[in-house]
Amino acid sequence: TARLRRAKRSSEDIFEQLTAIAYTYWDFATENRELHRVMFGTGMGGATYRRVFPSLPTSYRVYLETLRRGSQSGAIPHNRTQYRAIARTMWAWMFGVITLEMTDMLRAAPGDHPIEEGIRLFIALLRSGVLF
Repeated sequence: TARLRRAKRSSEDIFEQLTAIAYTYWDFATENRELHRVMFGTGMGGATYRRVFPSLPTSYRVYLETLRRGSQSGAIPHNRTQYRAIARTMWAWMFGVITLEMTDMLRAAPGDHPIEEGIRLFIALLRSGVLF
């Protein structure tokens, strides 16, 4: 959570903050593979992980607050009611990319970063106001 908060404070620009948060999430997961598997493992039975790792909702909240602030400020030209759906979609994408990496299904070209291509797409969509 502290790393995500630092990422959020790394810039005044909402899109730079979202980029920093995405990279921070990736870095944490790839540096702590086993912990990430335990935190998000499907074999733990429902919300067990929340009792074991109570900071998870806070981690997501940092991300959600950034999107909400972008929506409220007008930097993200989407209706305020849509930021939760946007947050879920972007979070699912990040989680999916990390899962692909952890299961050796991701084949990024040398020098390419899996987060870069997706975050550029999401930022372009967020700036445009196009609904997805």
